[in-house]
Amino acid sequence: MILIVGDSNDIHISSVCNLLIKPEQVININPHNAIDSIKYSFLPFEISFYKEGNEYSANEIEAIWWRLKPKLSNNTLELKEAESIQFMLREWLFVLESLSNFLADSFWINKRSIDKEVRNKPNQLLTASKLGFTIPKTCITNNPTKLFSFFKEREYIIYKPLGYLIIPPDEVLYANKIEVSELKKMSDHISVAPGIFQEYIHKAFELRITIVENEIFAVKINSQATSNTMVDWRRDQNSASYELFDLDNSFKHRLLALHHAFGLVFGAYDFIVTPSNEYFFLEVNQVGQWLWMEEKLEDLKITQAMANVLSRYQK
Repeated sequence: MILIVGDSNDIHISSVCNLLIKPEQVININPHNAIDSIKYSFLPFEISFYKEGNEYSANEIEAIWWRLKPKLSNNTLELKEAESIQFMLREWLFVLESLSNFLADSFWINKRSIDKEVRNKPNQLLTASKLGFTIPKTCITNNPTKLFSFFKEREYIIYKPLGYLIIPPDEVLYANKIEVSELKKMSDHISVAPGIFQEYIHKAFELRITIVENEIFAVKINSQATSNTMVDWRRDQNSASYELFDLDNSFKHRLLALHHAFGLVFGAYDFIVTPSNEYFFLEVNQVGQWLWMEEKLEDLKITQAMANVLSRYQK
């Protein structure tokens, strides 16, 4: 059996499941709207899963794919109802997170301890730089004076959050380009919480490089072709143009070394490529998306690669 933790309406999950050798051997636990159920019993200790009236022992679980994404809150909910929903989610997560100990010998995409370590962007930047990747000049701070001093010789910088901010129905905090001369006027906003501030790098194009185990899928994003995608292509990713991209072997070896250093099975890496062909590492998303690129690029086979990995753990 394969256990998938994530939203059953996530088309990435359904697309991979459709390509599994035995799609019926999947238990999908969705903490946001749990249809299936779970039971821990003690003395003796056992874990059971229930799906469509059938009971499965945790001993049958060979692989776990953790693809739990943040869910947009409904701003029409009463405070009491919203707090109840958050309480239920926390209760689910207390149970599901403990599976990392009880199913430690199973195959994970990705292990929970690694997921928590890698999602920390300062850790990403330090690890990448230690392995010889070029990263932008970066300052993570909420001290506006020190920030201005750090970048005073630059004309522009990029601000992006350490985590994420999604305001329903569709407002997302993306990377933003800021004039350094304006920083002093923004002191009150900067001092509220630390953020990532990086030098603005002129781009020729960008790369989204998805790795599934040791299989590399590189896509060129022509982000500079439209004004909407110049600073952050995610603002209008469907309008951007994409091409399959050949990486040289030396870069592939270095990239796999980084992937293994992170301890990831799956990771979606973002790079800037400058007009002088210099590569800048930006970040890795350990639960990144890919289907919108497959819709544009027929020969991109990330979904199949994910299904192939998981199918190894079906009998």
